Amino acid sequence: MIEILEESTGKCVALRISGKIIREDYISIIPQLERTIQIWNGLNLLLIFDNVEGMALGAVWEDAQFNLKYFREVHRAALVGDQEWLKWIIKVSQVFVHEEARLFQPDQIETAWTWIREGEKHIDSTNIPKD
Repeated sequence: MIEILEESTGKCVALRISGKIIREDYISIIPQLERTIQIWNGLNLLLIFDNVEGMALGAVWEDAQFNLKYFREVHRAALVGDQEWLKWIIKVSQVFVHEEARLFQPDQIETAWTWIREGEKHIDSTNIPKD
């Protein structure tokens, strides 16, 4: 499951990722991510990994398509979690993130929020558009 968190504002979008990720999870969030990119000319992502059980093949495909299409528009990506495989994800994501990607431990969530917000060029207190 992937859910967009209410704290998302401006070009900073936070996603909680848990359980088994399926294709429909990506399909449900991609329109909002695309709107954010159009409005803000970029995107800063905060990805909170919480008991992730794996990704279905369709989810891997949707993730790869989004990354290939928008890798220049993702300016910062903060990954929050203590899973060992996240270190590998950070290395691979360097190819897909225009500026920076960093790994934060679960107890560093506020630091991760601060870091992605520092990368925000336009300050706005309004939530990103919803469907």
